[in-house]
Amino acid sequence: MLDALRAEYAEPSLAFEWNDDSWEILPGGAKFRRANDVGGFALACDLQLTCTTAQFGDTLPDSGESMTYAGKEYTIVSVTPAPAAYQLRIEANLNVGGM
Repeated sequence: MLDALRAEYAEPSLAFEWNDDSWEILPGGAKFRRANDVGGFALACDLQLTCTTAQFGDTLPDSGESMTYAGKEYTIVSVTPAPAAYQLRIEANLNVGGM
C-alpha cells in the first residue's frame, strides 16, 4: 500500500537520484536539519529520506555513496530498513566542498 500512496502523490520533488537512476520517496519523507525549537531534537544528519524498499530490488543504497536531492549532492551516512522491511530511511549529509 505504500507504493500506491507514493504513486497517488507522485510529483518530481518526491524523488532522489542515486546509482544513475531516479528513486521515489514517500510523501512527507524528506526532512532537513533545522535549528532546535524548545523541546525539539535536531536530526543527526542534513537530510533524511523515507522510501519503499521494493523499488530497489536486491541493490540498496549504502553508506559512503553519493546521491542527489533537490539539485544538491549528498553523501549517504546510513540506510536503515524498517522492521517489516517495507520501507527504509536514508540519512545523508550535504557535500559542501566543490559545489
